[in-house]
Amino acid sequence: MISGRAGVPFWARAARLVAAAGTLVVAGLGALSPEAASAAPVSTSETLSVNLPDLLNGCDPVGSSLSPGANQVLSLVLPSAYTSSERGTVAQANSFLVQAEVQGLSPLVVDYTIKKSAHWADGVPIGRSDFIATWKRGASGSGPAAAQYQLIRSITAPKGGADVVVTFKRPTSSWQALFSPLLPAQASAASYATCASPTPTVDLSGGPYVIIQSSPTMVVMVRNPGWWGTVPAFDTVSVIAGQPASPTPFDSSTTLGVDEASWLTPETLSGISSSPGTSGSLALSNRLVSIDYATARPNPVPLLIRQGLSHLLDRRAIISSTVGTLDPTISPATSLLLTQGQPNYQADANTPALNASPTTPTTAPKRQLSSDPLSLASRSLKKAGYRLVGGQWMNDKGRALSVSLAAPLDDRWALEAADQVKHQLSGHGIEVRLVLASSSPQVASWLRSGRTQMGVIVRPSDPFLAHSASWYSTARKVPNSPLWGGFSDKSVNAMVSQASAAMNAVTATSIYQKVDGRLWTLQPSLPIFTEPSLLVWTTSIDGISQNAYPPGTLSELPTWKVRTPSVR
Repeated sequence: MISGRAGVPFWARAARLVAAAGTLVVAGLGALSPEAASAAPVSTSETLSVNLPDLLNGCDPVGSSLSPGANQVLSLVLPSAYTSSERGTVAQANSFLVQAEVQGLSPLVVDYTIKKSAHWADGVPIGRSDFIATWKRGASGSGPAAAQYQLIRSITAPKGGADVVVTFKRPTSSWQALFSPLLPAQASAASYATCASPTPTVDLSGGPYVIIQSSPTMVVMVRNPGWWGTVPAFDTVSVIAGQPASPTPFDSSTTLGVDEASWLTPETLSGISSSPGTSGSLALSNRLVSIDYATARPNPVPLLIRQGLSHLLDRRAIISSTVGTLDPTISPATSLLLTQGQPNYQADANTPALNASPTTPTTAPKRQLSSDPLSLASRSLKKAGYRLVGGQWMNDKGRALSVSLAAPLDDRWALEAADQVKHQLSGHGIEVRLVLASSSPQVASWLRSGRTQMGVIVRPSDPFLAHSASWYSTARKVPNSPLWGGFSDKSVNAMVSQASAAMNAVTATSIYQKVDGRLWTLQPSLPIFTEPSLLVWTTSIDGISQNAYPPGTLSELPTWKVRTPSVR
């Protein structure tokens, strides 16, 4: 049975699981690391085949930003202090901690009590050296929590190995984002710089599974015999990534499988809905698709032109031609920091009213809605020195208004949105040159350097608004996030710093809402929509809950159960 939201027509495409993964023999995988060889299961009676839509890019989840698939894989390998729920909230992970307790606010001091049984796959206990290694890696890197790691002053173990005390230079409401995951002190910085995907030689296990074979397109994991927690139901987990899609989610030889898809087409409805023994759900993802503008030298787009272009874009039409074919509840984004469905996200009360300005959010201060956004666009462009002549916007020197628009090749929804943006702006007399980038971080880089004037960027949200705020703020004139497009505003930077230091969640949220409102006014970016996501699984697996927030659905795999164990 495939299900979606109540009243929502469901169409989906799921990528085909590679059935051969279900018959992998550990002995045939080639040379293994010593700890991986010792972790080979006694029996492979239960193998889970997983298909993920994106390549497994990156091996360092603390010092850099990984692909969602790599994060999911490493959530089964590396221990973590905290994790996110499917509701977008934060909870202590069932991993290496007994508890984490705030012992003081001035300065902020957090005491982490480690389980005595917690250790790495090589037998070394988890302790202070791992916290220090993770801190140093995070503070010097470009991961989502880089700014929070930079606030740490010291890490000590006054009571011995069981307690680690972290002291901060100043408070941060996002302290729970740290040490999630925890890196092993045994891994060197040089090793992280040379690996392209999760690997057993760098990502030493301190979790329920050990990696025994990996590449950007596949990972094989087996149960960690030294894992101190609940023993997972699956001896082997075989992950296939970035494979071509098929209308058939599972082939007949797949006994137990999970399939995730981020780009879907209505044409595959019949294939999935008719598949026997299949369950699934269509839900909102954590990926926000936005149109960003170059705001920094050497090639900034002036504010009046940014506002004019944004008013010309009909976001509802973009949605109806893209993600709206799958889920008509997806509406124009109302926040630059939150994805639709995330806690504190305020849906647009005017959707689907046709008289609402396409650039007016509800998370920002209320403003008068216009029944004619084209008039607003015309007013802004005329103030910027342009006139509509013969169907084209021209300046007083006779030059036509033209822009370059970059789009990331690794996200199909972003490419489709870019095509719609080009079509709409061209129809309003603005020449658009579409250029293709490899990824959203590359689009952001091009915006910072002035290589492009506009760009489609896909940004993944998580429960920590400080991470979303890093998309538009910086204190060092260098990216706090690889998705920073170069925008800088003293007021935004000050409010973000204030919100980060606010230990009261209500206070912090209120400040971030003000940040959101100012971003709408200054328009460095126009958020378009939140992407949908599909999860499909064989019905014999119980306990699956689709989780859009990192580290993702697979992080809860150890709690899943098999209704009818397979017999081999």
